[in-house]
Amino acid sequence: MTQFVVRPAVEAGKSVVIIAEEWHTAETLARLSDSLHFLGMRKSCVLMWNANNDMSLHRVNWGRLGYVCQLTAVSRYLKHQMRALSVDPVVIPNGIPKWMLEKVPPENIKLLREAVGGEPFFFKLGRMDPDKGWLQAADALAKLKGDGARARLVMKGGTAEDHRGHFFGHASWLGLRTAEAEADILDIQTFIPDDSLPVLYAAADGVLANSGHEPLGLVGLEAMASGGIAYVGSTGEDYALSTQNAVMAMELQRDPEWAKDLRRRARETAAMFTWDEAIGGLLRKLPLMAATQMA
Repeated sequence: MTQFVVRPAVEAGKSVVIIAEEWHTAETLARLSDSLHFLGMRKSCVLMWNANNDMSLHRVNWGRLGYVCQLTAVSRYLKHQMRALSVDPVVIPNGIPKWMLEKVPPENIKLLREAVGGEPFFFKLGRMDPDKGWLQAADALAKLKGDGARARLVMKGGTAEDHRGHFFGHASWLGLRTAEAEADILDIQTFIPDDSLPVLYAAADGVLANSGHEPLGLVGLEAMASGGIAYVGSTGEDYALSTQNAVMAMELQRDPEWAKDLRRRARETAAMFTWDEAIGGLLRKLPLMAATQMA
């Protein structure tokens, strides 16, 4: 990297921004900083290390890493987790591609709702992990069924995780039927292309992104961008404003006008979290980062 990327840029009079992410790269970034010092190019570079998750943060040498670079995190929730380790990162959120803001054709929404047949129906996407709120989703569905609603859950989870069996066992115990002609839970086991997700997000009465631990919450943000109603957790979803653009409690409020307004506000909020916006925010913070590194 130093010879083929950094050196040509420095010789052309440019500054170089190097971003590393997650605990695996911490030692590499520290050694890269040492190498740049040795080669006389460190002052032309701004180094950043980003936390996208709290996984293995205990493995990081914070004293060394914080000395050689600017620490960043993807949400205030993750920032406060890191402050417990005596470090104070700058928050730079993740983003979504701008095309996800394109309006989903109403005819596609109508076709999907007719195919699913649930009233209401919910969609849930994510790893089959206890942190992702799968058991709570089953509980909520069972409560709706018990109240007389023709509710259905369309789900796309991983097929190899141990929690998958726990979830379906719990759903069966609650009296929910899976993979039947009149199923309560429709389990999609094939790959869903990215350009098909907005239809599911927009057609569903709610997208259950109700994680108990979520550093940012891209599924909820993608759902909002598509005009969906996101049911989120209470951790890293910095974009979520309860009852304004998302729902932060597992309850159904059947108010068509409120739901319509919620979908509109959700799209407006999601537009502030595209990659273009995230990069713009990063560029505005770079001068200060450069100054602290004497670059």
